[in-house]
Amino acid sequence: MWRAVFLSWNRWRGTVVNEFDLGFDGADGKGGKKAKEKLKRSCCSSPQGKTLRREPKSYELSLRIARKRQPTKDGRLMADADAGEFWALVGGFAPLPKKTSEDKSEEAFDIKFFRFEKGKTVPTEVESLTRELLESNKCYLLDCGIEIFIWIGKSTDLEDRKSACAVAEDLARGVNRAKAHVIRVMEGFETVMFRSKFDSWPQTSMAAVSEDGRGKVAALLKLQGLDVKGLVKSVPVKEVHDPYIDCSGNLKVWRVNGQENILLPASDQSKLYTGDCYVFQYAYLGVDGEEYLIGTWLGRKSTEDDRTTANLSANRMVMSLKSQAVQARIYEGKEPLQFCAIFQRFTVLKGGLSSGYKNHIAENNIVDDTYTENGTALFRVQGSGPDNMQAIQVDVVGSFLNSSYCFILHSGDTLYTWSGSLTTSEDQDLLERQLDVIKPDLQYKPLKDGAETEQFWDLLGGKMERSNKIIATESESDPHLFCCFFSEGTLKVNEVFNFTQDDIMTEDVFILDCHSSIFVWVGQQVDSKKKSEALNIGEEFLKLDVLLENLSRETPIFIISEGSEPQFFTRFFSWDSSKLAMHGNSYQRKLALVKHGIAPVLAVLAKIEDSLIVSLPIEDLKTRGRITIFSPPKSFLISSPKEKLHHLFQI
Repeated sequence: MWRAVFLSWNRWRGTVVNEFDLGFDGADGKGGKKAKEKLKRSCCSSPQGKTLRREPKSYELSLRIARKRQPTKDGRLMADADAGEFWALVGGFAPLPKKTSEDKSEEAFDIKFFRFEKGKTVPTEVESLTRELLESNKCYLLDCGIEIFIWIGKSTDLEDRKSACAVAEDLARGVNRAKAHVIRVMEGFETVMFRSKFDSWPQTSMAAVSEDGRGKVAALLKLQGLDVKGLVKSVPVKEVHDPYIDCSGNLKVWRVNGQENILLPASDQSKLYTGDCYVFQYAYLGVDGEEYLIGTWLGRKSTEDDRTTANLSANRMVMSLKSQAVQARIYEGKEPLQFCAIFQRFTVLKGGLSSGYKNHIAENNIVDDTYTENGTALFRVQGSGPDNMQAIQVDVVGSFLNSSYCFILHSGDTLYTWSGSLTTSEDQDLLERQLDVIKPDLQYKPLKDGAETEQFWDLLGGKMERSNKIIATESESDPHLFCCFFSEGTLKVNEVFNFTQDDIMTEDVFILDCHSSIFVWVGQQVDSKKKSEALNIGEEFLKLDVLLENLSRETPIFIISEGSEPQFFTRFFSWDSSKLAMHGNSYQRKLALVKHGIAPVLAVLAKIEDSLIVSLPIEDLKTRGRITIFSPPKSFLISSPKEKLHHLFQI
């Protein structure tokens, strides 16, 4: 009788979920079969009969261990005392020590906050820790038990820094502080762990830190008589990112007007009013055929009723396509790259045309500032190229000019263009292109920064100081994957580290956080109620801000159903689309891969009659003739089963 102990390890949670022992009478005997059945049952259910998470990786790991059929003793294989092969299968021998009273006392440690005054520590009692408590000319100590943080302001002198470090080291060497360690934090470079100790922490800009440092270097070089022109006012290089979506598809746009949606003509699709909400449908050619992106654009001054109607309309459109479309929720000013790519050029105008907006301003006695072609308007032109350019209407005030952008000003038959001193030839090319959209029939008067006319300033209400800072946009960061548990309006998440495609399971909802956008992935076997709450799950995730990255509540949300993953989502994985053809739950799919290898059984749908579709396995087709299998071009669209059969196989 062979005895073995097997651990079923939940990889992405990092916790043991099941432990059992098996008996083997032989490799092929009855005992072996019984043990295998016991192994299968143990991976699927608890001793009390309650179903556990069917973790496919747990079964695969357990099966690998079962094949060894070797007993263990004290972390070693009895058959080979020096190999340690058993623990190698589970990542190495790592005994888990029991918690001591010292550990428990450290867990219950009360955070203490000190400031340094003339080389002495002064305890500071505050109701809540905020960033405003930290002054740049002082050093602070935050005692969290195991971690002792020293925050050093950028204007502190060397002696204060030395004394602060000395006090922290003495504190770490105190009684019952054997595990304590000192962490030094510089102002402007605070870690996530340090920021998490505070109740509130404003979003920091690393760009501002680098600009400040560059200014100091420029001042030092100028004192030495060197030419620093170009160092202070250097033009940043514009990065062009791939939207990972075909930009030659078919776009339809509807404006929400009460409880109905008005389909816009092609000439008005790119004119978006800040007081309105819009629903768009974009059909394009994907990797495996035609794909759809259905979403909403919510104006900054739109009403809540219009926003709700827009989201419901988009959801109904997705359901009409049997959830085979990606749904997007986009706010004005937070447009992702995919939105800019499919619209290519759009204009954001003041006011609104919907009945909801008109009723709102009438009830609240708000002046209607809806854009009119014959009125006075100022537009800021921005974008990265002809296929990604926007014109944003701003207040007709001189302070809204920015030396890093080009502007268009029109009043009646008068038309001006204004180019900032930091703009490039590419920016001015975009300005010319936007003129063809806003005022194609008027002759314009070009002006440059610093060479304006009096009439120009009169239209803007007088000359004013203006900024030269580029308007910051959210940049994409390293992706983080989270498994979501949503119940009664409460969301709990667990992060999946070192994730792969196999980590997203068909029974669950996952969120991929890229900072600039989040993707809510919904498995096929998620219950219908939870599927309908996908947008709420995404919005709750933005509120949680798990990574303390100051996620905006208006961050774009993409809702993706299993089997309809677009390329701008799959690019974050080593994606294998053939796995989408497998059926069953996560456990059954993984079991099939373990039994039959990585290639599932392929089948080809052959349409015999209009009402009859049969599935023919590859082996059956091979007996009927010589077959050459090849992959069709990704850009080729196959629309019918007959075409699929013709292009996949040449018989």
